[in-house]
Amino acid sequence: MNTKTAIIEITSSEIKVLVGYFLNKQPIVVYTLRKPINAIVERGKIINLPLLVQELKSLKELKDATAKIKLEIEEAIVILPALGLEVYEKEKTTEVTSQSDIIEQLDVSNAVNLIRKEGIAKEQTIVDIIPNYFELDNKKRYLQRPIGEKSISLSLSARIHVLPYAVYEPYKKAFLDAEIKVVRYFIAPHAASYFYTFNKLTPPSYLLVDLGSQLTSISLIGNEMLYSSTFFNKGGEDLTNIIANELNIPFEEAEKIKRRYGYDHRELTFYPTIAKSVVDETEKEYTTNHLNVIVKRFLDDYIVSLKQAINTLMADHDEKYLKLPLVLTGGFTRLNYLQNILEESFPDNDIYIYVPKTIGARHQTFINALGGLIASQYYVAYIEEDRPLVASLSRSSRGK
Repeated sequence: MNTKTAIIEITSSEIKVLVGYFLNKQPIVVYTLRKPINAIVERGKIINLPLLVQELKSLKELKDATAKIKLEIEEAIVILPALGLEVYEKEKTTEVTSQSDIIEQLDVSNAVNLIRKEGIAKEQTIVDIIPNYFELDNKKRYLQRPIGEKSISLSLSARIHVLPYAVYEPYKKAFLDAEIKVVRYFIAPHAASYFYTFNKLTPPSYLLVDLGSQLTSISLIGNEMLYSSTFFNKGGEDLTNIIANELNIPFEEAEKIKRRYGYDHRELTFYPTIAKSVVDETEKEYTTNHLNVIVKRFLDDYIVSLKQAINTLMADHDEKYLKLPLVLTGGFTRLNYLQNILEESFPDNDIYIYVPKTIGARHQTFINALGGLIASQYYVAYIEEDRPLVASLSRSSRGK
């Protein structure tokens, strides 16, 4: 029987759950859930921990009468936002403990511990350690643990994913209080990169732009590895709020209008009425043309912020890297005509939007969770904690 894995991602607008397993080297999704939340997470940070704990507890037993599914979630892989993410690269060497110089799991753990003991700021937390390679005394390198190989020393080159304590700790406490064991944390763009690599959808290097409801993150993926990330506080929900305010309609109605029409670029002789409201005791009608003005104004401002964030992220890199492809993910990518507007604004960049083809999760919002499911198949555990090390999806050595 295939072991099912639960992946949970908490965003500003919803909790996403994906349950699946691998069969014949392909991800199989058996269940997904998008549970809306409000006033629990704001711009990626938890602001109401007790309420979040309640929501997580409600996910421990999932029933779907229509699909005839009943699931109990006792443990999960958790996707974390890349807020304040820093990525360090370290290399440490340890002596092999065996008198026969045969590498054992203990030697791998010793190398990992040396990496983990590297000094970081007290307000930061190590979330993940991702090996680039293991190296023996003869300079031979391995992408996976070289257990059983002979060497007097073992070197480990690894990347360390670090988050601010103030971001990481509330998520950790939420799952602890909800009594859901976290078996693995993945930073969102790191998980997403596995989705794209596994499905062979992108070139090795690109800028991953996650357009969320309240946040937009931009991450540099170099040779399939997460190098750095930044973000700004704008997303699809901000546009919905502006539409609601300017058309004087409820948020829910504004969200429906945004999803249905987005930016309608067609030149029409007649613009249909899409909303009505009462202003100063007078009924007023709004058309798609009114909506276009609002959406275009928002997107113009949004693109300025996006360009500024990209320039900041790439400030230490050669100017040619500003022309890397933009790979767009997140729910806001579904805005009608958004890709066209971005293509006009970024003429030097190829722009890609992919919709997952996995049955049961054919929506951009599940890319991070699918990536987490995929990545979980390429990790092995080490001794000190039940937190695994990564093995490459490809056979070639990774490097920038």
